[in-house]
Amino acid sequence: MLVVRGYSSGMEDVHAAIVPVDGDSLGIEVDYPGTIQAECCSSWEWAPDDSVILGTPTDQVGQALSQVMIDPLTGRSWPVPWSANSYPTWQRLAH
Repeated sequence: MLVVRGYSSGMEDVHAAIVPVDGDSLGIEVDYPGTIQAECCSSWEWAPDDSVILGTPTDQVGQALSQVMIDPLTGRSWPVPWSANSYPTWQRLAH
């Protein structure tokens, strides 16, 4: 589960964390550019096979940043190889 952890009474100290739904651990916090949720509009989507999270973080004033992918096992993030800052979505490919 991708959650938002807050360490202050406002939105100035919030972090994304990936937490196992079975309660096995407290999970891991994710480091990436931008914020998980500023005033508006960050968006996150799990891959259909749960192998990666595609997201559009925002800056401190809610402007969309370039999309990133997050490894849910390690918390590592990296920029996507395309240019996008809109809502993330996954497509299935027919074979």
